[in-house]
Amino acid sequence: MKGNFLGHDDDAVSIAPELHTVLFEDEMVRVVKLVVPSAAKEAMHWHPRSVSYVLSPGKVRRTKSDGTVTEATLAAGMVTSSPERLHAMENIGESTVEMIEIEFKN
Repeated sequence: MKGNFLGHDDDAVSIAPELHTVLFEDEMVRVVKLVVPSAAKEAMHWHPRSVSYVLSPGKVRRTKSDGTVTEATLAAGMVTSSPERLHAMENIGESTVEMIEIEFKN
């Protein structure tokens, strides 16, 4: 499913619809559930400024557009905030990672 979100054809839902489900959207926010099975990889994609809540823990590897790679262990109940970004993500743990992402439109 190709789409355009806030002027971006490379937004996460368009690039990896099999991993992202839009739960709610209005003029201010889009709420997305992310489910990433073990060993699954997302291609490079864009997110607006957002807040994420981890439902199911795991370990992920993120690659920024400049090639910088980081790894993170996500705990259930963890909340993070992120600026607008372009990145790829891979689940490098043994469990499925589940998150709720609240993406801000302004």
